[in-house]
Formats: sequence, C-alpha cells, structure tokens
Amino acid sequence: MKNADEKSIPIYFPQPPFNILIKPVAFIRMRLALPLHQRFEIKTPLVKEAENRLSEIMDTQQSMGKKLEMKLVRIALRPDYTIGRLFLGDQQEKFCDTLEPTCRPFDIDPKRDSYSVQTVKVFMHKVKGKTAFPDGRYRVTLNPSCRFRRLLPRLQKVPGFDDILIHQGNTAKDTQGCILVGENTQRGMVLRSTVTLNALHSRLLNAIAEGKQIFITISTPKGAYPKPKKS
Repeated sequence: MKNADEKSIPIYFPQPPFNILIKPVAFIRMRLALPLHQRFEIKTPLVKEAENRLSEIMDTQQSMGKKLEMKLVRIALRPDYTIGRLFLGDQQEKFCDTLEPTCRPFDIDPKRDSYSVQTVKVFMHKVKGKTAFPDGRYRVTLNPSCRFRRLLPRLQKVPGFDDILIHQGNTAKDTQGCILVGENTQRGMVLRSTVTLNALHSRLLNAIAEGKQIFITISTPKGAYPKPKKS
C-alpha cells in the first residue's frame, strides 16, 4: 500500500516501454498529439522540473523589470584602434577602459532602420576582423566560450557581427571586433586586463543573481571617425 505522501512521478518514454504493451493505442495517440520535434524527446522528471524552474525565473525577471545598465563611450578613435570608457550602474561610475578595433561610419539609425537594413549597411563598410561594431543598445548575457574556456559577456543581436564578447587582451591584435577591458595607461593598449575582466564578471554575476537583465549602450562622438590609412 502506498504512503499517503508518496507522489506519482510522470515518466516520459523516448521509446516503447513495458506499459506500452498494456495500452499501445493510448500511448501512440498521446505522442502524436505533440508537435513533431517533441514526439521522441527524452524528458525525465528532473529535466522537466529544471525547465519549469528556469521558466519561472525568467518570468520573474521580466515582471520585476530590474536592469543593470552599462555604457561604453568611445573617446579616442585612432586609425588602428579605439579607446573607450566603460560605465556601470545607475550612477554610471567609471568601471574601466576599453579597446576595440577601428571605428568606421555605418550611417545607421536604429529607430529608422530595420535589423536587416542595419546589417547591409555594416557589410558595406566593414573590414573583417578590423572593425568595431556599430553604436546601439544591446542585451548582454553570460555564455560559455570554447576559445577562452570560461563564461564571458556576450552582446546579442549585433547587426553584421557574430559572437561579440567582452574579454581580456591588450592590443588591437587581440580582438577581431570584441571589447577588451583593462586600464589604458599606455598608448594603444589596455593593461591589467584579466584582473579587470574578473571584476566585471563578478559584478555581472551578482546582477543576474539579483534577477537583473543586463544591457550595454555604445556611443561614438559624431565626426570623430579617423581617416582611413592610405594603402
């Protein structure tokens, strides 16, 4: 006899189990009622519970509307690299310096241009591996990086660019479009990059633990784009 507190655990079968022999028609009807990609999906009770918990967390974050705003202001646009300042939080205190590849004018207006139009404009001026991504406001998530073997901040939906990360490095040779963080105490370089990245990583993890969504706004002064080098 079952204990009164014992709960029945639903089991999701990827292939015919023993009890399908008892009610095969009911089992087949149940599977066929699901979308095609879910008919043979393995979902144990533990996986199901994890998915539900993740969904609850995401719904809570969206309902609470908490945000951590970052702002990157590009201040020194050189022919071979770009130096900026990264600010964090509601008070927008300076957190560190940044280094990116060369900034190029894309003539993009996020309010006017669709994502696809922005992408086309970027490809018209982009030099692969040597171009900073366009201004705008982007969602930031923490994702594992195979190259760096750690969690790194990743900017989402950047027109014309894939895998824009915030990571460590010292010079423009260390980035193909990503943001390097550190201290700009030497011309054309950021130093103490790994220490700075670890501190930023800690701040972002704390924000996520508090249920905050993370965004970064990139801005470049008008008319500050460097003249291209003569080939």
